[in-house]
Amino acid sequence: MNPLVSVIMPVYNGEKYLAEAIQSVLNQSYQQLELLIVNDGSTDGSETIVHQFSDPRIRYFRQDNSGVSVARNTALANMSGDYFCCLDGDDVLPINSIQSRMDVFRRSSSIAFVDGLVNVYNSTLQKILYQWVPQKEGDVFNELIRLTGHCFFGPTWLVKRIHGTKYHFENGMTHGEDLLFYISIANSGEYAYTTDCILHYRKNEQSVMNNLSGLGRGYAFLAAKLHEKFGDRFTLWNRFLFHFKVRKIMFLSFCSNRDYRKAFEYVILGKTKE
Repeated sequence: MNPLVSVIMPVYNGEKYLAEAIQSVLNQSYQQLELLIVNDGSTDGSETIVHQFSDPRIRYFRQDNSGVSVARNTALANMSGDYFCCLDGDDVLPINSIQSRMDVFRRSSSIAFVDGLVNVYNSTLQKILYQWVPQKEGDVFNELIRLTGHCFFGPTWLVKRIHGTKYHFENGMTHGEDLLFYISIANSGEYAYTTDCILHYRKNEQSVMNNLSGLGRGYAFLAAKLHEKFGDRFTLWNRFLFHFKVRKIMFLSFCSNRDYRKAFEYVILGKTKE
């Protein structure tokens, strides 16, 4: 029998796209899966939409609004799978998303994480804006900590579970929590990827990159956590590359929004909060 894959889906007021996201999981060609949906205190019709599905592979949890990290941690604490991945409630898995990544694990027992191509769409999923392509395999700790973008788009990794390990997202983080999570587990194996598309990412008004001030604060919080948690490995050179990349990202992002004052503050002053 194929190993069980746990798909973790946090939801907060996601009624607009939730049914499509859920159906994309249930339609996977790889059928040995469970879908853990954690309703993070939604006040819209998200719960009603979940209850419209009767598939026994769905496991539903409801909690007071506590943030995406707490929601994912609820699912992590209750998952049964030998592998797990995350899916936001407004995105879609192509039909072979899980199978394509599971096939990569057969290459080597040292592979612990498998990623793949991501198509970034507009809000209706009718137009591809661009495609993200992984560019690095193997030990990717330094790639992650230096923000190279070669092995990280967002919560797209399929992770081989090490039983007895406590998997945990940093509570209270609203930006960069997935990157910190992957950094924290990166030493447990090698990263690899499939050349197939494994995610249709919906860029809409709630996308993280549209909240640039919050993103800047998230990077500042992430830097503090990297200092705290990884000490010796967050070397002077890694710190320089990290902060250089953050300034570049923020500068270009604010320029694209024509907010040149904040672009100047980030790149010249290193400002990370309003």
